[in-house]
Amino acid sequence: MTKTKLLLLSLCFLINCVAHAKPAAVIFDLDDTLFDVSCRKAEVSHQLGVQWRLPRLAALRLEETDYFCAGSLKNAGIEEASLVNRICGDEKGDGWKTSPWGRLFLSGSFLKYDCLLPGSVEFVNRVTRKTGAILIYLTARTQETQEADTWRELEYHSFPVEKEKALLVTRPSGASGSDAEFKRGLVRSLATRFELIGAFDDSRSNANMLRQELPPDAPVVRPVRDVSERTGVSDGVEQITNYYFNSGGSSAEASANASQLESILRRLRQMPCDTAKAEDL
Repeated sequence: MTKTKLLLLSLCFLINCVAHAKPAAVIFDLDDTLFDVSCRKAEVSHQLGVQWRLPRLAALRLEETDYFCAGSLKNAGIEEASLVNRICGDEKGDGWKTSPWGRLFLSGSFLKYDCLLPGSVEFVNRVTRKTGAILIYLTARTQETQEADTWRELEYHSFPVEKEKALLVTRPSGASGSDAEFKRGLVRSLATRFELIGAFDDSRSNANMLRQELPPDAPVVRPVRDVSERTGVSDGVEQITNYYFNSGGSSAEASANASQLESILRRLRQMPCDTAKAEDL
């Protein structure tokens, strides 16, 4: 390589760094993005089944747990409208949050029942190790009742939590608007402080919002059970089923989307001033 070419490359690199002086960051949602909350919902069902003397609910299997409280009760053979309403509250609005089901589900002490999405801990640690980016855990979990326990669970499961590596942003109880609206405002605020190079969120509305707000070359990824189902999902939102790279190490299951994960990680690593080598992946 000639000295002139080397000088030009160095100059381009320096200009790129100056133009992107903000620290790079990757956004991760928590519920059903890094943690599988169906395990928490199953425990809520078990405890309510005991409290309300509903043995079929107390014995509900994990695979019978529904996204909604009423669905879980239906799977336990409980469909009497007044009983369902007393346990679940109004699931079309915010009434469920103060219901017996909602109070347990939203309790900080119940976060310990969450399972992990397969490979999530290894992948998030790989992201921070290979990119040097700050992790922003952006969640609609309630600030007053769930933030402290969220930090504890992240640390317990070995997600990066060091203050120089991670930031946790939760939702104040008085915040108005939908989760997507709440997060949009925060994403715009965070974009003034960080170069947002990627985001992971299972919610369709949140993923669509993130696709609108982040640069077009920044990966926006949605963990789902069925990647073929894209109804209402914006173009440019990628879908994965898990975070496994291969069948070795601590992962017992081979990943069907390993090549996609590697592609996502490579694109995350194409950040300003990143000097790591591609072969390190």
